[in-house]
Amino acid sequence: MSSIQLKRVGVIASSVFAGVLVANAAAADEGPNYTFIEAGYVHVEIDDFDADGEALALQGSVAVTDMFHLIGGYQDGTIDGPFGIDVDVSTLELGGGMNFALSPTVDFVGQVAWLSTEVDVSGLGDVDDDGYGLGAGIRAMISPRFEVGAGVNYADIADDGQTTFGGEVLYHFTDMFAVTGGVTVGEDSTSYGVGVRANLHGM
Repeated sequence: MSSIQLKRVGVIASSVFAGVLVANAAAADEGPNYTFIEAGYVHVEIDDFDADGEALALQGSVAVTDMFHLIGGYQDGTIDGPFGIDVDVSTLELGGGMNFALSPTVDFVGQVAWLSTEVDVSGLGDVDDDGYGLGAGIRAMISPRFEVGAGVNYADIADDGQTTFGGEVLYHFTDMFAVTGGVTVGEDSTSYGVGVRANLHGM
């Protein structure tokens, strides 16, 4: 595997880790909630390089108005590649979004974010790059405790663009706490994530 291919592994992983975090949380029996914090675990599989890895993720969102929210996230993980080569990937995401109510319990959401990624390849050094992410999707409360979301995300880091499609399910076992599970699929990668979310209503 060449150094260019290893860098592409890092870019793909960064795009996936960031794309997994675009979906947001919900309130108990109203529309989706946009003020929360979440911690989670992500497993990613990259087909082209026969590689997989894990990451720990933190994310948050703050509702500024009824239609605008700020987002932020940090992910840190390792890709186990062939030939015993490891790729450490960390990604920082900062941005904002707008949410438009299609009904009392369904929102259309659009988001844009600045992405900063650091890729450290064992034995070959590290690379820092910036980029941007775009996302659009639907969030819906299908019952007072269950929320679903689906969307498409695009991340461009180091002039390498990746489009992913994702879906997420949340179960709000109290008004404040929820568990999350989701999947994100790209052209040559698939990732699965689980997490715990705290909804901070009224902040």
